[in-house]
Amino acid sequence: MPESNPIPWPLMIGMGVMMLASLSILLAWQSGRWRDAASAIRPTDPTPANGWAVAIVLFFAAQSLLVQLPIVERTPQTAITIHRVQQLVYFSLAQWVALLVTLRWTGGSERWAAWGIHRRELGRQFFAGGLGAVASLLPVYAALMLTAPFRNAENQHVLLQLMETNSDGTTILWIALAVMVTAPMVEELMYRVILQSSLECWWNRRVAWIGTAVLFSAVHGLPDAIPLLPLALILGFVFQQTRSYLAVVVLHALFNGWNLFWALMKAS
Repeated sequence: MPESNPIPWPLMIGMGVMMLASLSILLAWQSGRWRDAASAIRPTDPTPANGWAVAIVLFFAAQSLLVQLPIVERTPQTAITIHRVQQLVYFSLAQWVALLVTLRWTGGSERWAAWGIHRRELGRQFFAGGLGAVASLLPVYAALMLTAPFRNAENQHVLLQLMETNSDGTTILWIALAVMVTAPMVEELMYRVILQSSLECWWNRRVAWIGTAVLFSAVHGLPDAIPLLPLALILGFVFQQTRSYLAVVVLHALFNGWNLFWALMKAS
């Protein structure tokens, strides 16, 4: 595998600026100044639990965890092609529709606002997602540096490997669609809207927040699970404060988009 070119200094300066912005937002959140603005987004209705939807989420999560066991035969990374990425996108869309249908039939569409699926304060929802995305950069990249010794070509994310072997426009477009559209839509509906909300009803907010973050990180496998844990905690925190599905989808999409952009710059 050819070595990547050194990162241009403007990009390095940009990364430094983003890290400082991340630190400043984290400090602002710690001081509580952000919470007043977030409270304006939250619906007034209490969030309901939905056992049927949780069962579906845990089924999909269990599948992801099982394929990581040593006894399970894995598909070689060399077999990952653009067609597999397309299949992933279509499957994710099918998951998303199935979960929405489950919520509709078992909870009623009139309760979607309580789940966080609403158009209240759209500008603030987007803004909260953007702030969360920037805030996540510093802790995630710090954890990424800690796990650097455990990373190699064999455990590199399959989409990153596909980008290194095939970086044409069509491939990049499908990868961007997978990581910036379908993955945030499905994963935030599963883990924040359904699982975290239901766990809050059955236990307490802290258990729901941390437990959902740990499961979300675990299904992505090692070593990615470690740097993804702070991202999952920030996603859960933003969702708790805003009760906005859109906010966490925007946060997740921007975070993935930033990493996709960074990977493209390194590869070029």
